Amino acid sequence: MLKITKLNLFFAGVIVVAILLCFSSQSQAAQAGDYTYVVNSGHAEIVGYSGDGGVVEIPNTLDGFPVTSIGDGAFSSCLGLTSISIPQGVTSIGDNAFDGCEGLTSINIPQSVTSIGNWAFQNCESLTTIVIPQLVKSIGDWAFLGCKSLTSITVVPNNSYYKSIDGVLYDKGGTILIACPAAITTISIPQGVTKIGDNAFAYCEGLTSISIPQSVTSIGYGAFSYCRGLTTINIPKSVKSISDRAFTWCEGLTSITVAVDNANYTSKDGVLYNKAGTILIVCPAGLTTICIPEEVTSIGDWAFCSCTGLTSINIPEKVTNIGEWVFSWCESLNNITVDVDNLYYSNIDGVLYDKAGTTLITCPEGLTTINIPQSVTSIGHRAFSGCTGLTNIIIPQGVTSFGDHAFYGCKGLTSINIPQGVTSIGNYAFYGCSGLTNILIPQGVTSIGDWAFSYCEGLTVISIPQSVASIGNWAFYYCTGLTTIKFNSAKTTIYDSAATIPSETKIVGYDPSTAKNYANKYNRTFEVIRDINADGCINILDLQFINSNLGPASTTNAQKSDVNKDGQVDILDLLEVARNIGN
Repeated sequence: MLKITKLNLFFAGVIVVAILLCFSSQSQAAQAGDYTYVVNSGHAEIVGYSGDGGVVEIPNTLDGFPVTSIGDGAFSSCLGLTSISIPQGVTSIGDNAFDGCEGLTSINIPQSVTSIGNWAFQNCESLTTIVIPQLVKSIGDWAFLGCKSLTSITVVPNNSYYKSIDGVLYDKGGTILIACPAAITTISIPQGVTKIGDNAFAYCEGLTSISIPQSVTSIGYGAFSYCRGLTTINIPKSVKSISDRAFTWCEGLTSITVAVDNANYTSKDGVLYNKAGTILIVCPAGLTTICIPEEVTSIGDWAFCSCTGLTSINIPEKVTNIGEWVFSWCESLNNITVDVDNLYYSNIDGVLYDKAGTTLITCPEGLTTINIPQSVTSIGHRAFSGCTGLTNIIIPQGVTSFGDHAFYGCKGLTSINIPQGVTSIGNYAFYGCSGLTNILIPQGVTSIGDWAFSYCEGLTVISIPQSVASIGNWAFYYCTGLTTIKFNSAKTTIYDSAATIPSETKIVGYDPSTAKNYANKYNRTFEVIRDINADGCINILDLQFINSNLGPASTTNAQKSDVNKDGQVDILDLLEVARNIGN
């Protein structure tokens, strides 16, 4: 009875796989000239472009299918692209669709477009003007972030959702300032604006002063980030909320002042606090020294972010909470000390830990060497983020968890050991570790987070152990040196995006498998694993396994042994595996 049950389960699995393959084939990637596309409901979505750039006119159809969508990252980092015309009929421009197209100077958005995705034109540094047509009802977050040459965003008058005033983008009611083009050097914010949106003035490096009207009640995330020309800013009485990162990377900013009758905020020595003075919210990036007042009990998220001149800082006794990204991009910081009477935090050799010394919270970015105590069991979120001077880190075997962004931007790292007890690699964990050439992911890791190894250009080969159940969104994006990625499980879920694995990377996996499905859908080179007994290597044991199953491929083990899938386990299968011994 047990054998019948296993056999039934096997055939049920085959049926499920067959059904999944059938459905996935409907959206497998195809190539038409310079364009990679997928078909959904009879319409083509462009997911990749391999042309030389220059002046590009996207065709109305691809192999007879009407083009209706520019997919996520479809033209991202196409440095040679200078001008692009999108055909009438396209309704959506996806996330990061033209991200990093640094040479793009003009783009024609047709009247049919209704949505523009997040970061759609991010870092299009040569783009000078853009026109938003009538039907656009959704513009994603940070769509024009980093467009350093942009002088004007123009919205056609009959658009029902947006409008422009003096080249600046607002909501239709004129109460939300959404985006100020980065090349603008002066602006008069109209009275009546109540909200300065997320990243609204980001990268407006030419702005030297700005007057916030009394009608403004909220300042959004990153609203004035990278406004390097600002030296002072005044928060009026009306402001009730200031979001994170509102003033990060304003390196010239040395003073934030607050109207004395503001009910929510105050300032002391140019530093922004809550009204009671117990929460330190923002230290201006231009300050090089600070003495945190004794009454402070909490240090807010991003509070000292981008304070590049700070070299040391002392955490006073009463501090019970230190937020996220607090010391990020403090590149000169080499010493964090904590009052000995503080009950929540401690320091060892200038590094910030919890009081028990089991969690490494922050390694100052100015350090070039570190000795992590054996007592440490957890590497906190962003613990080594931005430590570009570190070339080698030995992680104690007792460590069981890496937080998100744990080694974000550690460009000097060439290799790192991941202890056997670690079960997950967090989001952005090794993002931007461009010097990393070798990493061994141990058996036991079950998940690899979003963007985990993105921009690790030095990685050439990586093996995903059998234990990994999921690979996150854009996990290996822009790993330009990655030639091979091997999946040792047939069931690992790979995030369904063309950007998750680079287009030039060879995918090695089982047949059938999720890895093969991904390779087929996104037109990647695929190589079948010949490790029949799944012990991690191809050797004589695989030949013995095949030899024990000679005959019709009628059992589970026999089907594994039927390498060429001709229904018989025979000498041809033995020869196929023999050719791969040692690989």
